[in-house]
Amino acid sequence: MSRYNNQINRRYNQQYSVNKKPYFVVTCVALVIMIILLICAIAVTRSEYKKSQTLLVDSSSEVVIDDSSAENNSSAAGNTSNSSQSSSSKNDSATSSKPQSIEVIDGYSVYNFVGQSSDWRLKLSNRLNVINNYTPSTKYIGSQYCQNNDNYQIDERVYDDLIAMIEAAKEDGVKLISVSAYRSYSKQQSLYNNKVNYYLKQGYSQKGAENKASTIVAIPGTSDHNLGLAVDFNYLEQRYENKPELVWLKEHAEEYGFVMRYAKDKENYTGVIYEPWHYRYVGKDHAKKMNQLNMCLEEYVEYLQKNS
Repeated sequence: MSRYNNQINRRYNQQYSVNKKPYFVVTCVALVIMIILLICAIAVTRSEYKKSQTLLVDSSSEVVIDDSSAENNSSAAGNTSNSSQSSSSKNDSATSSKPQSIEVIDGYSVYNFVGQSSDWRLKLSNRLNVINNYTPSTKYIGSQYCQNNDNYQIDERVYDDLIAMIEAAKEDGVKLISVSAYRSYSKQQSLYNNKVNYYLKQGYSQKGAENKASTIVAIPGTSDHNLGLAVDFNYLEQRYENKPELVWLKEHAEEYGFVMRYAKDKENYTGVIYEPWHYRYVGKDHAKKMNQLNMCLEEYVEYLQKNS
């Protein structure tokens, strides 16, 4: 009887062992698949994180509408550059030059005023008003107001109003963080050169690379940041335009002398896409008047010259 029971147990164990094998294999396969999916998820997350960090580090660079990468647009870019250089001699004195139109791409024209105001708060820095060798007296904003405890600088004449605005927002429960402010001409040149070199490595010609780079990083001397009068806040993507920080700025910035420099539907004047994060100091009176007239800085400077 004992021998018979041993045989039954042996057969049962053999059968059970055979039946366990498929489940063991399936479990192993499922585990491998889960590990692979986890690795992929981590890789995607890291990639998105790096992308977001790259965006925040220094992408506040006036993304110009010109998105031309074709070689047949290079000559147009060259003409634009020549126009910019010829206008640079007028930068430091008020002029009454007629507005000019730059053909950018696919018939899209940028109506960009050539001229300057004698008021430092209204100084233009764009493709037709290139600012060279301009170094403002700056003051550190304070690391507590900057991203990652950096300590950006701003024109010292703007400092008090900037801090007052940040503190006022704080009282309303809104935390304004500067992610970019003053950039020297050499810094802007370095950013621009790096982007040009990137496109050269992608196979672009020199002119093609310069043209393409200028759609992402402002050409040195054409950026508000070179003047020390602009600050980028919190977010650097249009999809964040309804975030509390950017909504607060839109409603209150003029009270402290700031305006949204690159407003929506003003690309034909500024040559720059809508940037709800980029605020430019123009002074309290001018800020209020510009918003009342619904004018960007190019329009406003021209308006003042016509009505002076």
